[in-house]
Amino acid sequence: MAPSERKLKIVFKSSFDHAIHLAKAQLEQHGIQAYIKDGQLNNTIGTAYVEQIKLMVDISDADQAIAILTPKNE
Repeated sequence: MAPSERKLKIVFKSSFDHAIHLAKAQLEQHGIQAYIKDGQLNNTIGTAYVEQIKLMVDISDADQAIAILTPKNE
């Protein structure tokens, strides 16, 4: 199913392209398919600093994704 046919939820935002890709890889290691929205903003006038790049997952995976991406305090 294409991302446009799913109900997606934003689980992470960043102005930094590398942070989005690291988070996406972390989710995919746990079997959660993730999609980058606005990933080309850095290439257009640097607007990612204002708009931010978004990482989205299927709404049914959102709670698990947020738990994975939330830093744990030791």
